[in-house]
Amino acid sequence: NRSCQFVMWKNDRFFEERGKAFTPKIAAALLKDGKAKVKGLRSMKTGKTYDGTVLLADTGGKYVNYRVEQRGKNEKQQA
Repeated sequence: NRSCQFVMWKNDRFFEERGKAFTPKIAAALLKDGKAKVKGLRSMKTGKTYDGTVLLADTGGKYVNYRVEQRGKNEKQQA
């Protein structure tokens, strides 16, 4: 359906900055549940890796935003 302009890019900058490939498994979980557990995300501040839950943040338009909810912390990072 061409009227729907929703797109998730394979080479998404959000995942590239965090050292992870945007896999079909992650995409399926985001579309199904609005979130995906991802191991080995790289912190943009410290360079260390951590496990977190990537949340799909609906912008109401054709653009997709993500944010990370770190396990055991309330700290969230915006895309």
